[in-house]
Amino acid sequence: MRKYVKNNWKILLLLIVLIILSGPFFSVLISSFSAYLNGDLGDWLSFYGAITGLVISLLIIHLQLFLDREREKAANRPVLFLENDYQAIKSGSQVYYHDKYWFGLIQKNKIKTLTNQSLKNFYAQEDKRDKTLSLEIVNNQPIFNLHIQFGDGESFAVIPKLSEGQKIYVISKEHQEAIFFYLRTNKPDFNHVPKRIRLHFTTLAGETIYQEYTVDAKQYCKLIKEKYGVNYPKLPEGSHLCDYFIKA
Repeated sequence: MRKYVKNNWKILLLLIVLIILSGPFFSVLISSFSAYLNGDLGDWLSFYGAITGLVISLLIIHLQLFLDREREKAANRPVLFLENDYQAIKSGSQVYYHDKYWFGLIQKNKIKTLTNQSLKNFYAQEDKRDKTLSLEIVNNQPIFNLHIQFGDGESFAVIPKLSEGQKIYVISKEHQEAIFFYLRTNKPDFNHVPKRIRLHFTTLAGETIYQEYTVDAKQYCKLIKEKYGVNYPKLPEGSHLCDYFIKA
């Protein structure tokens, strides 16, 4: 009920004002018909009783529609399971990455020994393990237009859709650069784990949800904040859909 009042206070305020003003308004309007009305108080009580009953009926209908929409939204909210630790890459899963960013790194450093296939070959190894972010829906509710923000900077990944029962791995720009450094020098430097991960996504019911996770020293993700009906953040200039992926 509190949420209903909070979301619809303007409508409720308008109805209260209309009820208050209806007395003087209808008194002036009906005064011209006063000769046909019984001067007894019963006529006026019946009239305002009917008006009040109509307003209450409309409020009940509006409240019921609101509750039905809330139940539909709740039924379509996904339950996500996030990991951001050193983990095995599940066979058959998709590994999303920024192919354009990867290509730019290669061109910038002019490394002949690395090609656009290097990252794919890196994840094509059998029983591959990596420190990366994985997302999985555990309650059969798909999500759309998934925005992932790594840390407090401008590192974003945008995934068009995550289907029910699907598990994906998302490689941030920082992690791609660390992989690039490792492939080039054979020296691991993977100390770029973000302290926070923020998600924005849209459910099947059209509701936009914001979730914020903390990443502890063991790289476990913990949900600390969740908001409904929010707006998407403004993406940094040059951001693009993370629509390149590897089938592990």
